[in-house]
Amino acid sequence: MPTDVFTVLALSNLFNATVVLNRVFEVRGDLDLLGLINSSIEKAVILLHDVHDNPRIGFLEEVLSRRIRELGYNVRPKIVSKITEPGSISSLIETLLSEYNLVRLDYCEAKTKLMDFEVLVDKLREIAVINEPRFVIIRICINEQIKNKNFLEDIYEGIDKLRKGDLPGDLPNVPIIELDASKGGDEYRYVPGIANGVLNKDKLNEFGGRFDEVFVRSSEYKSRELKSILKDQNGLYQYLVKVSRGEPTSTVNINGVTVTFKIPQGVGESDEHYLMKVFTVYHIVRNTGLIEIVNNKDKTLQDKLNELRQSIRIEEPLSDCRVVPDVYYNGEVYEVETLYGTGAFSVKKIQETIEKYGGCGSVRKIHIVLDNLTVMMHFGEILDLWKAFRKFDGKEVVIETLDVVNKKLIPLISPEKDSKRAEGFVEIISKLIFEKQ
Repeated sequence: MPTDVFTVLALSNLFNATVVLNRVFEVRGDLDLLGLINSSIEKAVILLHDVHDNPRIGFLEEVLSRRIRELGYNVRPKIVSKITEPGSISSLIETLLSEYNLVRLDYCEAKTKLMDFEVLVDKLREIAVINEPRFVIIRICINEQIKNKNFLEDIYEGIDKLRKGDLPGDLPNVPIIELDASKGGDEYRYVPGIANGVLNKDKLNEFGGRFDEVFVRSSEYKSRELKSILKDQNGLYQYLVKVSRGEPTSTVNINGVTVTFKIPQGVGESDEHYLMKVFTVYHIVRNTGLIEIVNNKDKTLQDKLNELRQSIRIEEPLSDCRVVPDVYYNGEVYEVETLYGTGAFSVKKIQETIEKYGGCGSVRKIHIVLDNLTVMMHFGEILDLWKAFRKFDGKEVVIETLDVVNKKLIPLISPEKDSKRAEGFVEIISKLIFEKQ
């Protein structure tokens, strides 16, 4: 691998970016959070040790919700708060799991032990036969509960037996994952903000000093900023960028032959995909000569749209191959990937997107645009893929994510040697989370 990309410092930054989610949720066993979401596991019970007055549960639910959507299902969440009755967990799991696929059972107010472990194992066997993803979070808080040894004694002993295979009967094919969200320094509150594309320390500090405050307010900020682009320049970008609503056909002339085919991108575009597509077009316009068209006060809105459409092609087939990119500009294609509906091995979709441009002579560079949280969830696999496909069919491949504050795309890794280079996402994570300020 070229040394201009992976210096000693770069390797350190890569490691930091890879493990950041596991640092927020420390593992207390064999299987960690990244191991769960980068595997074929579709069902799990998560025992979360949280902090009552600085909770991280909301962010964990966002990660699991994203994973459920990647597996191809709509998220059906249910929260049961302030559970205090001992033994109630059994009936709750049985009642809720037939309808909901992401369930939070909040025992932060409980003072007595949850239940006998044998009963929980029976529920795991029931979860195992459900033919859909199911994630159950059992939340306990780091306070008086932990001082009470009897509170979790049966659960811990049972988990040890489960791992050793010492339980009677068939072992349930549903893992129990123990995560501890009580550790890590104050800087970890930046993580949900980074996952929402807020990469500026001053802006992150505006959201508050608690993890949950940063999560909620950065989510609101990201939504607000992406939607604001739709209204920029009197709605120019909203009118310019198409919304995919079905499977329209398109006609293209390939080597003198007129070919009509369906556009696969037209199937069920999510709101997130559309907003990221608009963001991408906004980035292209602002960083090229096209901005002169937008800023020309003598042109009408229709004039600007017509001129921009001559340069930027959005979901239009290429003239030399049967491929329809999300966005095409000046020999470069931009493919927005949410990874929704891609199944257990989600990152494989990125490889397929790259390889479809084999033989497309009109394309010299491929941009893969991913949401920040998607990158953080699958960073290790994405990095391996990028190392294998940095060059494909003579085309340069770059993977980019969002800088929501500055409304621009940034690379996953900045390979330039120049000390004045723009920082990539990896460097920003290390700088905000792991470097001493």
